[in-house]
Amino acid sequence: MVTKDDIERREKEREFERELERIAATHVCAVCGGRLVTPWDPAKNSTVLRCGSNKSHRGIIRDEPVMARCLSMRKSILERGESTEAIDAEIQEYLNKKHSRKGKYMSAETTALQQYRQTGVITQEQATAIIRTTPGWERAPDNVIKRAALVCRDYKVYPGIHVFLLNHT
Repeated sequence: MVTKDDIERREKEREFERELERIAATHVCAVCGGRLVTPWDPAKNSTVLRCGSNKSHRGIIRDEPVMARCLSMRKSILERGESTEAIDAEIQEYLNKKHSRKGKYMSAETTALQQYRQTGVITQEQATAIIRTTPGWERAPDNVIKRAALVCRDYKVYPGIHVFLLNHT
């Protein structure tokens, strides 16, 4: 016979599962940015929240509010059994805009360094400017940056490509 305690326990489990599904709809994996899933874990005898791409990824971050709203609307449309074509088009349009903004940012970064590209001869000042914009070199001491710039100048290597090797020699 099912007792009142069993019913309450099961209701708490269902509420926990619904909360995990809400989190999965509004958050993404902190490692890869992938979608979260809520599969059943027989070892824990409950549903768990994890990255849909890689089980070993740990951590979640809040997804963008626009995307969270769209995914929530899509889920409710699916539950009603209606077509999701309109919301899917809106999601795709948002992703395209987001991607194009990333492209603009990257192209601005590229054009800032374009003046140094393929010039054949690089000066110490040019090499220093490129090295200072390279990720990982922001905390490097000035004497190390100067030494790397001199190596680039003397051996005619481009710091944007070869500076990693200089940092680890």
